[in-house]
Formats: sequence, structure tokens, C-alpha cells
Amino acid sequence: MNSLDRETRANLAGLLDGEGHVCIIRQRCPGGRYTHRLLIGITQKKRGLLDRVKETVGAGIIHRKTTCFQWELTGPRAKRFLLLLLPWLFVKQQKAEHAIAFQERLSSCLNKRVPADWQAWWFTRMKEIPNV
Repeated sequence: MNSLDRETRANLAGLLDGEGHVCIIRQRCPGGRYTHRLLIGITQKKRGLLDRVKETVGAGIIHRKTTCFQWELTGPRAKRFLLLLLPWLFVKQQKAEHAIAFQERLSSCLNKRVPADWQAWWFTRMKEIPNV
């Protein structure tokens, strides 16, 4: 992923800005607790472009939705991807910065129980950031 040239990074940033999402999702864990994680994705009606994104980035999963396809990347890989694209993001720059900070904080708590209220604060804050 680090070997992407400037033009490719700029193109991927434009695609993420226009057709993508940066979010923190809430997931239920075994035992009934909830946790949160960073998720980024790009949605398209046809799969071809997403296959190319996955090949170019070297990571991610493509899901078939009802009327479209979605490429997704989560966790530390999503953070690294956002760091590569950050200089070229326009619409989603503020969300990307917030998501990167969330993942850094989460990673610093590795093997420790992260307080649910802390994760919920990030989740709520992300929803408050406007989509320009």
C-alpha cells in the first residue's frame, strides 16, 4: 500500500471523496458487549472498478449488496490508507482525521479493555461531522 504513487493516491482520494464513506461502526461482541471499529468503503453499481481498487491497494473485501457492490477496509489498514490519501482528500478530510485519531487511540489500548463510553464518544462525534 505504501508504494502507491502520487497520482494513484490522488485518484483514490477523489474516488473516496465522491463515492466512499469513512465511519466508525458499532458491533455487538459475543457476550452482549459492544465495540466500535473504523471502516472505510467505496460503493459502485458495477464491480470492475472495485476489483481494481482492491488490486491497487492490496487489501480490502468486496461485498455484494442488493443493488451495488462495496469495497471495505477496516482497522489499522484503513488508518494507513487514510494517511496515504489525507493530503488529497477534500470532502472527507475532517472525517478521515477523526477516524485516524480514533484508530490510533484504539491501537494504543491493544490488549486492554477499551472503555465503552470512550468508544461511544468517538462514534457520536463522527456522526456530527458534516458531509460537505
